[in-house]
Amino acid sequence: MNIKVIIRSKKKVERASISLVLTATCQTSTTTKRITQYAVIPEQAYVEYWDNNKGCHNTSKKMCPPKVNIDATSIDSRIMDLTSYVKTCYEHTHKGWIKDGWLKKTIEQYYKPQKEKQVKDEKPTHLMEYCNKFLGKANLRKDRKTNEYIDDSSIVKYKKCLSLLKEFLTSKRLRDISFIDIDMTFYNEFVDFMYKRYNFALNTAGSHIKEFKAMLSAAEEDGCVVPQVYHKFKVMTEEKDATYLTEEEQDFLYKMDFSIYDKEGIKTKLMEYKEKYPDMNIESYLNTKIDRLKLEKLPLYRDALLVLCRSGQRISDLKKIRPTKSSKTISFHQEKTRKKIILPIHSIIHQIFQRHNYDLEFKFSDQEFNNYIKIVCMLGGIDSCFEQKMTIGGKKVIHSMPKFMHITSHCGRRSFCTNEYMKKGEQSLPISLIMSVSGHTTESSFRKYIKATNEDFAQRVIETWEKHYGEIDSISLF
Repeated sequence: MNIKVIIRSKKKVERASISLVLTATCQTSTTTKRITQYAVIPEQAYVEYWDNNKGCHNTSKKMCPPKVNIDATSIDSRIMDLTSYVKTCYEHTHKGWIKDGWLKKTIEQYYKPQKEKQVKDEKPTHLMEYCNKFLGKANLRKDRKTNEYIDDSSIVKYKKCLSLLKEFLTSKRLRDISFIDIDMTFYNEFVDFMYKRYNFALNTAGSHIKEFKAMLSAAEEDGCVVPQVYHKFKVMTEEKDATYLTEEEQDFLYKMDFSIYDKEGIKTKLMEYKEKYPDMNIESYLNTKIDRLKLEKLPLYRDALLVLCRSGQRISDLKKIRPTKSSKTISFHQEKTRKKIILPIHSIIHQIFQRHNYDLEFKFSDQEFNNYIKIVCMLGGIDSCFEQKMTIGGKKVIHSMPKFMHITSHCGRRSFCTNEYMKKGEQSLPISLIMSVSGHTTESSFRKYIKATNEDFAQRVIETWEKHYGEIDSISLF
């Protein structure tokens, strides 16, 4: 980069405007281009004593009057400062941004520096005003527990909550609401809005309240005046009835041949279940999901589900489970908790990877997986009646559906914990060892994954008693 200082006047005048000429070669990732820019500066040179080659006055001439000499020296000094400023700006500017007019704007900044607006740092006083700013910088926020930047899924949750709040305010004919007006009435009306407008399940509404409180807490930390009543906003939760796959069901799935099924047969089977279970929502399957299903991928969905069932991991860690033929364990950091896991490779996992010559990759989205493992389990006959009690739209309901409609990716984690916990005798493992595989850090959180039924526990008690006291027929009561 080079800067020349010249005058371009050919008239016989005493003073002439001075121009800067910037020449440079810009190298970007794709191209190389030559830059030449001109700009007139608000300085004038003494024509008679100016030297274009040197870019300054030649004040050494004996004939240069003292008054001219002093003024010309001052002008040269200011030009030197200006060229130094331009060079510094050029060095600190991305070369892709050196466009036409850059030199002119840089010179204007030098002579007329932008005065920083000394605006008083006023904190937002309204909810939407703050939440929009919060969302704009959400990717820069850190998780309090891990001190790592929050992930994209958390940002999506914030966006959904903000969208709901906007809809709620619109329903009240408001564009925004001041923080001081956020009270228990606002909270109760917002909850009612979610129930009546969207018929949300209690846990879904509760998750939005959780995000709402998180934004209010962030506003408080950022110095906004937020009513302390928000701490009393209840995050509603209820433990949903969830199911798991027994090892017998897993073994049956492992041996299944999916080549005998076609899309029309799958649709017919779904319709048969719909007649028996009116609560089943299969419209999306009949309209789009089955048409998009690639039948050759059914064994892959099945294998992925079985790997989760025998490893106790989340679907976010599925791609990390890549054993070799000689692997007894593999280690990785769980995606959600960053906890390091030493995962023992179950023999079933080895058999699954052997079927694919240990060249097995699970390439599908979480939603795609959840959609089609229901089909896998339906074809596998995992269809016992499952009643789920839950709160929807603020009302207690009981939905009866076949078991396969409740199978999701997290069912694998529940299945591992439940099956290992329920094992008896020499096969049983201490809870601490099961937790070391699943990655649970507390026994209370682990026990939430135990989804055995009361019948399962009763049968286990009977078997224990029979082991100690013998069969009921052989017991002498007197």
